[in-house]
Amino acid sequence: MRRRHRPFLVLDEQDCWLRPELVPRFVHLIAAIADRLDVQVLYISHHPVDLFAQEAHRVFALKPSRDQGVSVSVVTERAAARAALPEMAAEATGRAS
Repeated sequence: MRRRHRPFLVLDEQDCWLRPELVPRFVHLIAAIADRLDVQVLYISHHPVDLFAQEAHRVFALKPSRDQGVSVSVVTERAAARAALPEMAAEATGRAS
């Protein structure tokens, strides 16, 4: 039996107009809709990654570097994601933790 690929939805800064405290509610709503429709969602956001922790299966943080280009940090488990998010957020924004 051949497994079909799940469709995906790309949301490029669709949360930009939201105050940070509202982002988790928005993400929860989109996740509920995606689960019901069996759709994968890719969020692109400038909000801190910890706002996505409750719903994210994976978090990718991109960190630009003039010398090496863009590096990608990947967190694959929800528990690990919650533990690593403050550090990742600081790295992504260039702030020390």
